[in-house]
Amino acid sequence: MRVIVAAAVLSVAAFAQTEEFEVASVRPCDPKALHAGVSGSPGIVVVPCVTVKDLIDWTYAAYSNGSHFNGKLSLPIEGAPAWINTDRYTISAKAAIKLDILTMFSGPPMRALLEDRFKLKLHRSSREVPVYALTVGKGSPMLQRAEEGDCEDWEDPWDHPVTPPLPFLKRRPLCRTFQQTDHGLEVDGATIKELSALFPLDRPVIDQTGLKGAYNIRLDLFYSDLGISGGDSSAPKGHPTLTNPVERFDAARTALRKIGLDLQAANGPQEVLVIDRIERPNEK
Repeated sequence: MRVIVAAAVLSVAAFAQTEEFEVASVRPCDPKALHAGVSGSPGIVVVPCVTVKDLIDWTYAAYSNGSHFNGKLSLPIEGAPAWINTDRYTISAKAAIKLDILTMFSGPPMRALLEDRFKLKLHRSSREVPVYALTVGKGSPMLQRAEEGDCEDWEDPWDHPVTPPLPFLKRRPLCRTFQQTDHGLEVDGATIKELSALFPLDRPVIDQTGLKGAYNIRLDLFYSDLGISGGDSSAPKGHPTLTNPVERFDAARTALRKIGLDLQAANGPQEVLVIDRIERPNEK
């Protein structure tokens, strides 16, 4: 019995070590200063000059699928003071065990730090808001089921570096993200819910198709049709960048209808994060 109890105590202690940082420094930084991205090594993480809004967003929304980052899964934040959008802090932290960097800056340790140093308390709520409902159109959807190995699972490069392909091998596309080709936008290995989150329209896009599983999807649509231009997101020469929300919606709906899906204006639930309490931290 004593052995069992001791093992249980050790298990609880080990779990607690993964939930909180052993040491953490939170210091204000100059928002105009140049800074690099998140860095560190197993058990150590440095998050440079970020807003508290970003920290909340990463921890409670963008990484809601675990290690699969999706910036479009950002949630509205209500009840927060304006300074969470402007004040920036650099966080340096060390875990008691060698956690990977991703877990440290977007998982339970960061939630514990926000609750301890920023006195953060929040809850999730839902609002009925104008949305675009993504539905199945007339006939059967023309979608290709994704197979294992069709795409390369996107992981943060500091923990899971992407191995460069051999010169004679074509690199696989990244999963669950739009990539533009000469023929339009493609997304591989994505559920329809994940596809919905990729559209930067003037309303949230809500999956109401009822379709399960992951798909490789090809759309007769370019970044510029969604109001995105420049760099790798440029459309073919002469293809205009749409700035009007109605035009962007029409372009997205037209492309989706070609593969048997549809977009309709509707009302639907929008999850929001409601801040009950938050304070500026003491410097440590």
